[in-house]
Amino acid sequence: MYLIVRKPFLRASKIMQKRVMENEKIEVLFEHNAVGLYGDNGVEGVHLVKRMGEADEQRYDLAIDGFFLAISLIPIFSNRMWTPTKRAIY
Repeated sequence: MYLIVRKPFLRASKIMQKRVMENEKIEVLFEHNAVGLYGDNGVEGVHLVKRMGEADEQRYDLAIDGFFLAISLIPIFSNRMWTPTKRAIY
């Protein structure tokens, strides 16, 4: 599993950071941005940019078979669930 982090550090609580960093099943990609997904039959990969906007910016693709987007531990809209069609379910 990959954890894509835009910043060069995790902003989570210390215990959550420790859990992530010690989990051998998680590879943290610091200073990365996901700029698109690709695949003909579902998600097959993600277009990534490392150090976006910097002189040493790198763009590459990473093969994956699923993608979950999370911004925080607590959802901003806790009473809504977004579907792939971008409709809210209440």
